[in-house]
Amino acid sequence: STLHLRKITPYLNNISYIKKENGGTATALNTGINHATGTYFCWLSSDDIYDRKRIEAQLKFMKIKKA
Repeated sequence: STLHLRKITPYLNNISYIKKENGGTATALNTGINHATGTYFCWLSSDDIYDRKRIEAQLKFMKIKKA
């Protein structure tokens, strides 16, 4: 969607934009996962809110459990 393009404009040097035909949330998520290059990925739905420390805490937890 280009609905909130102005909000992401300052971050364009730090993100990758993947264009695809409209197919709903599930196909958009699957496309994003297929293009992911990191060890972990995180998904935030448009109607969700993350605590500022959520990803940091979750990653720390996963790394401890993995060891």
